[in-house]
Amino acid sequence: MTRCKNCLIPDTVPGVTLAADGVCNFCHQEAEQREVVVATEEAARQEREADLERTLADCRGQAEYDCVVPSSGGKNSIYLLYRLKHDYGLKVLAFTVDANLPPLAWDSIRRALTKLDIDQVVYRPSHGFYQKLFRYLLQNQEARGAVHANRRT
Repeated sequence: MTRCKNCLIPDTVPGVTLAADGVCNFCHQEAEQREVVVATEEAARQEREADLERTLADCRGQAEYDCVVPSSGGKNSIYLLYRLKHDYGLKVLAFTVDANLPPLAWDSIRRALTKLDIDQVVYRPSHGFYQKLFRYLLQNQEARGAVHANRRT
């Protein structure tokens, strides 16, 4: 009895054949399917990249700013600001909603915008706006609740 070098399935299992390289037909088939998937994903990635480049080319130099980026002071928004400014050469305007952000977030925003030399607009909704917003959210909940996340499990 011999076994596949990859998965160790014995050649005595019905439907299993070992090739000259010692790998079973199931492993070879899986490898071929994986190559197809990788090629398809790479083609899709290249198309997304080309679409991004076309979009960026269309927006460059059309106005005082090339794009507006929401900025919360977190690592994701700071990284996006950096990439758009340095990697893509865009004139970026940061937009922050003052929704009771903690001092640490404001410090992070201030330091990043200073280092990156990016302008910022801050919107501070009135207290009445928040009262209306939360009243609406609480009175119009879905079965899942007012706040929910779509997570893959």
